[in-house]
Amino acid sequence: MKNQYVGDIGDFAKYGLLRTLTGEFPKAEPTLSLGVIWCRNDSEADHPGHGGKTEYLKKPQEFGACDEDLFDVLHRLVGRDDRNLAAIEGSGILGAHTKFYGQPLRQTTEIVFFDPDIGLAFNPNQSSGRYLHFPDLDVEPEQTVVIYQSFGRQKGDTHQLQMERWSQELEQQFPEHSAPQILRFRTISPRAFLIVPSMENKELVGYRLEGLLRGPWGEHFARYGDDPSRDTMQSLS
Repeated sequence: MKNQYVGDIGDFAKYGLLRTLTGEFPKAEPTLSLGVIWCRNDSEADHPGHGGKTEYLKKPQEFGACDEDLFDVLHRLVGRDDRNLAAIEGSGILGAHTKFYGQPLRQTTEIVFFDPDIGLAFNPNQSSGRYLHFPDLDVEPEQTVVIYQSFGRQKGDTHQLQMERWSQELEQQFPEHSAPQILRFRTISPRAFLIVPSMENKELVGYRLEGLLRGPWGEHFARYGDDPSRDTMQSLS
């Protein structure tokens, strides 16, 4: 994760999802504690144009309806060019007690969110620092895992096919967790979120995901397996 991504459409999606899962918005009990691992990648140069998808901030009626407080915070940060991770941490938008780390580190929170530049490395050729690797996922069975994941761009490899492979791999890697769920955020620049619920919180996580998909966020998110026709649209070339 780099500062240049702060406030773009992917940020809006990830924070909206995390606020829903923790019970931060809409306010719900029980709240689930959150640890955010930014997976800082300062060794590689910034990519020009990355993080530039902020045009959604010009549509407050459409996107503000999903989470007005989140929308307002990101609109303010981008408007004053205060796009950095420290500003997100200081904003309190993810809850006053959220813990933040620059690199993977074992922690005790109920939800652990990993935020690499690209996502999990699902094959050995993905060795760049922009990827997260399975050995980095040092979590306990009672912790729910959430991972940011970009889609690959190999010709003919659809989003649907990629999510199918990811789901199978996650199930093998997390045998003591509940079945993985994958959300595809399809607006402006599609990307995915890999969610591996703990057995303890699988019902609560499932309930909150249902609420997210039934509300305004449902215009932007789709869950793998719910409606395949909505997820086969993207075959990247």
